[in-house]
Formats: sequence, C-alpha cells, structure tokens
Amino acid sequence: MRFIHTADWQIGKPFAGIENDDKRGLVRAERVEAIRRIGELARERRAEAVLVAGDLFDSPRADKATVSALCSAVGSMRLPVFAIPGNHDHGGAGSVWEQAFFLRERESLAPNLHILLKPEAVATEGGA
Repeated sequence: MRFIHTADWQIGKPFAGIENDDKRGLVRAERVEAIRRIGELARERRAEAVLVAGDLFDSPRADKATVSALCSAVGSMRLPVFAIPGNHDHGGAGSVWEQAFFLRERESLAPNLHILLKPEAVATEGGA
C-alpha cells in the first residue's frame, strides 16, 4: 500500500505572535489549504491513503468553524484519511472527536476521515 504520512496539522492554531488580524487569518487559512495540497500530492503519487500521526487540531475543543474547515478540506481529498489523536487534540473524555458537531460534520463533509481512537489493526479496502 502506498500512503502519504503527515502529522501536526494543528488546524485552529491561534498564531498569537502575529499581531495583525488579517495576516493571522491568512496564515490560519493557509494551514487548511495545505491539507488540500496534501490531497493533490497523494493523487499525483497514486497514494491509496493519507495517514496523520496526531494533532489534526490545535486544541481538543476546536470551534465549529475550525471543525468545518478541516472536514471540508479532508473531504476534498477523495481518498481515505486515517488519523490518530495527538497531544493537542487528545482522544480522552470531552475531546473534539466525541463532540456531536464534529461527528455530524465528518459524516456530512468528510466520510473518508477515520479517527483511530483504539490501538487496534484497521482493515483497508486495498487489503494491505
């Protein structure tokens, strides 16, 4: 199986060190656009999946706009995305992964997103 391995997307990072609100917004938006470019690269390289080794979000309680932006970008990849929680977006109680809004957005915008919350093997369509 050929896959693209990434980590630390940290969508929703506040970039508090950037004083100008417009510039901070541009940098935050560029993080989401990077996800779309990862999808383009995966298709160019004929990858069967994208793996994200933690920290899709910068916080375990991402706001609704951040959740929607991530799910929309992941959904545009049109291939399976497998992710594990990281230290910024842990998989414990109260995490973003359990929030009703995230679950609805994932189902609607990114059905290709698979959050791996348990340490167990995962079967893929390719069988590898």
